[in-house]
Amino acid sequence: MTSVSTYDLVVVGAGVFGLWVAKRAVEAGMRVALVEKNSVGSGASATPLGALTAHSPDRWNAKKQFQLDALIELPGEIDRLEDETGVLTGYRRCGRVMPIRSDAFLAQLPARSEGARAHWAGRSYEVVRNAPSGDWLDAAAAPLGYVHDTLAARISARRYTRALADWLASRATLLEGVGYEGWADAARLSDGRRLATGAVVLAHGVGVFDAIRDLTGAEIGRGSPGRVALARIRKASDLDLSARPLIYDGGAYIVPQGVDTVSLGGFDDYDGHPATVRSEVDPRFARLIALCPRLDGAEILQWWAGVRPKCRLRDPLVGKAPVDGPIWLAAGGFKIGLGVAHRLASALIAEINGSAGPRLPETFGIRHHFGRL
Repeated sequence: MTSVSTYDLVVVGAGVFGLWVAKRAVEAGMRVALVEKNSVGSGASATPLGALTAHSPDRWNAKKQFQLDALIELPGEIDRLEDETGVLTGYRRCGRVMPIRSDAFLAQLPARSEGARAHWAGRSYEVVRNAPSGDWLDAAAAPLGYVHDTLAARISARRYTRALADWLASRATLLEGVGYEGWADAARLSDGRRLATGAVVLAHGVGVFDAIRDLTGAEIGRGSPGRVALARIRKASDLDLSARPLIYDGGAYIVPQGVDTVSLGGFDDYDGHPATVRSEVDPRFARLIALCPRLDGAEILQWWAGVRPKCRLRDPLVGKAPVDGPIWLAAGGFKIGLGVAHRLASALIAEINGSAGPRLPETFGIRHHFGRL
């Protein structure tokens, strides 16, 4: 006999999008089931990178405003989450430095600095024409100076998703190791259960794109592979890395994660597993070491490889699916998902309930993504 349970909302996927959608629904008084075929935070949300950076502040638009609002709200959300769960997420607004290597890049910066002054609510994007001092960003890597962005932050994505799951543990039904198999008057699960519900939100990363293709034939997005290394810098007793800014340079990331650990990004096609970060092992390590000589000889603690959900039109996809049945979509976070998930979830639950909430940019909407096929 098939088991049937009743909920106001079923959320598919327990990454950062799905967890926040479930949290916002519970806060709105809804009875929620969260369905995850693997385990909490096991997909793209498991990345060790944890960089929270904004779009450039020039050529301002609704998308940039939405992201800015989300990044400014996030510390308060994190404080409440940590207070209520006791789980520390590793959040810190540490800022970011970016070397200036060319006159072409330098020429773009006055408009960005002015944009930050106009829109970033006191956070700055300033050009420093002097060589960097100290032993973090190397002076030789920044021949024309560097940019200092005070909005950027970092977080431990794994602790963040664990904190959200702990918050939901006593407030919602969390079903791990159970797959979602579609809608037929109820949400059908891989273990034979059926969940009667008023709405289903598909938030299971790249799996949302497969579901959309099966439902509509539309190719809305794809997976974008990424790899991140977590490394420990040796002999770092004289340098508290947790207080240092992110370093970013043309796709390469160095993100402090603790007193002596950093995450390293920019290895989208990397297949090796070296024991240490050395310039002679791989040219991409040579590039990172040139940015930050402290990395030379760092011990690789872990490699992570995952597939990030990237919409064909780049922006996230949020709203009611263009199909029969109460199916809603929250997908395509790609590189900004960790920073905007809480605000995106607020907007989605408000739309489902017909209540007031943050306004989503048009480029996040269903019409934008499906109307251009």
